Amino acid sequence: MQAVTSDPFPASYSDRVRAIGVVNTKNRIITEAVARLLDGPERLRRWMIERFIVEGRSFAEVMADDDAAEEFIRKAVIGVWHASCSAGWGRRGTRWR
Repeated sequence: MQAVTSDPFPASYSDRVRAIGVVNTKNRIITEAVARLLDGPERLRRWMIERFIVEGRSFAEVMADDDAAEEFIRKAVIGVWHASCSAGWGRRGTRWR
């Protein structure tokens, strides 16, 4: 994973995601602005991920602790949402092989 991304984070279909997923002009503007900021400086991206995106434990905590991983899976996994959607993965210009 380190070859294609610098800031992995655990994602779940939370109330926050449901709210921003409603298709309307306000959410389109918000998501476009946030996407541009996330493509910006590394420190800003990490701060935004920690402050606005991650809800609960960090990726490192979930990967390092079996109990934390189980807690995250039980809370976050559902059968109707595909976390990757159609968004590109990894750094811009990186190609999957």
